This record gives sequence, structure tokens and C-alpha cells, in this order.
Amino acid sequence: MDVPHARPGTDEADRSVDDWHRTQNTAGKQPGAVVLWLVLMAALLGGFALMGASFALGNGVVFAAGLLLSGLAFLVPLGLLGDTER
Repeated sequence: MDVPHARPGTDEADRSVDDWHRTQNTAGKQPGAVVLWLVLMAALLGGFALMGASFALGNGVVFAAGLLLSGLAFLVPLGLLGDTER
């Protein structure tokens, strides 16, 4: 069941005992997904920090900025990347 141009480590490629030898140095289908996750997690936590700091500062604009930043951290994967196959 070997597809001629299948990338190693994908579902189309045959599995064998030595499969890890072929795939240990290859990137997955979405190599930037880890970096994107780290950036979005930092944005989410940064938004939470801004919302918390707004109470100490007594500034509603800082709270709104934190809420917007946290909302964008959820909007990017759900709205922009949600229609891709995983």
C-alpha cells in the first residue's frame, strides 16, 4: 500500500520496524504549528496579565486591551485556521 510520492511518516506511507530511522529528521505537515502555538499562548497569558494589571492601575483601557489580546489568541486558531484538516 505504498503511494509513490508519499512523504515518510504520513498515513500514505508504509509502516515498518525501521520507520523512525526515516522520519526522525523530517518535519511534520505543519512545521510552524509549534511556533504559532507558543506565540498564541504568550498572547493569551499576556492578555490575562494586562487584565490583572488593569485592576492595580484602575485603567479600563488596559483591561480592554488585555481582553482584546486574549480574544485574538482564541480567534486565530478557531476562525482562521479552523477549516484545515488535522
